[in-house]
Amino acid sequence: MKIPLLQKLVYLSITLVTSMWFTVSSTNAYECKYDEISKLYEMIYAPLIPFQPPLNDEGTVAGSPEEIFMKRSQHYFDQLKDMKELRIPLKTYAVLTREIPEALLDFETKLRIVLPDCQEISMYNGAPIGEISTDYVNMLLIASIGLDSELEQIIEFASKSISPNPMRFGAIMKMLSNDLSLNPEVISTLMPKPIRDRYFPGGNIPVSNLSEASLLTFTALGGKIYNDLSIADVPDRLFLVVPKSYSGISENYSSIILTSYGKMIKTAALNVDLTAQILVRLGIQVDVLTLKQVITQSEGTCGIDAAGRWFQLIQGRKIRTCPFFTMTEQMFKTGSYVETQDFVDQNTVFSTIDRILKKIALNETSSDS
Repeated sequence: MKIPLLQKLVYLSITLVTSMWFTVSSTNAYECKYDEISKLYEMIYAPLIPFQPPLNDEGTVAGSPEEIFMKRSQHYFDQLKDMKELRIPLKTYAVLTREIPEALLDFETKLRIVLPDCQEISMYNGAPIGEISTDYVNMLLIASIGLDSELEQIIEFASKSISPNPMRFGAIMKMLSNDLSLNPEVISTLMPKPIRDRYFPGGNIPVSNLSEASLLTFTALGGKIYNDLSIADVPDRLFLVVPKSYSGISENYSSIILTSYGKMIKTAALNVDLTAQILVRLGIQVDVLTLKQVITQSEGTCGIDAAGRWFQLIQGRKIRTCPFFTMTEQMFKTGSYVETQDFVDQNTVFSTIDRILKKIALNETSSDS
């Protein structure tokens, strides 16, 4: 980068301050410890003897690029050996390196790069070294930093040298309920190519499938469910409840996730088939229950007409829409599903649900007593 030295130093200072401010603001939850920015200034501006690569008799550089880099690294290590190691955030390193590629290259032997979860790594020739494990959310953040700074070494580190820690079931359900918090480019970058080619040919992940794609990536990278028996939040079985048609439904949901401990979670724009495949890979038995009738004790019934549109009947009055998901929740809570044709047509699955819900109700009654 051909910039006069003074301009380069001023630009470097502005970049450092901006980067440090954003990094500290976005990662305070972990309370990581970094060295003061003034220490990094001192290191960068230290009066060091420049490295001169060895030349052969013809006046050209003697040695391979790797050999030259090792000699260069040793040259600066010898001059910096009495200086303390400095800890800087990954984002600061990435922003500096993006703007001035060799800004920190000569100081790598004295730098510790602090990741979003406060783990520390070293760099070699601009690339992170070592293998670590961390929470999946930190993997996403590291990949995002790599993409934002356009540093392929950081992107590759995130996708190939980091393994995800087990994730709690509650966190998995939260992920499936929130597409908008995820970045499709980050997910696509971390997703192994064979998985991406199979499920999302061309690498284009629809916004409506981001949560499923993120969970698929977590699973493909070796992620597992954290099963803490003391809190018993991992169900033995899940039921994905969906309407046979979405026409006439007055609520902006796509499915209900019913767990084997009776919890019901309404989700929007869920890819039911893909979600079922992923959850099975995570070791949870999944059944898909498709409903064409809803019967409640207080809100009447819902059904589908000949045109495939849902309607509601309440006290003899027909309404051309149906609050399907609210009424379905009521139906499962009161047990009125036994009156539906779906209970007959899908008796194997419904009978399992019936046993689970009755057992839960019995346990709750015993606890109250």
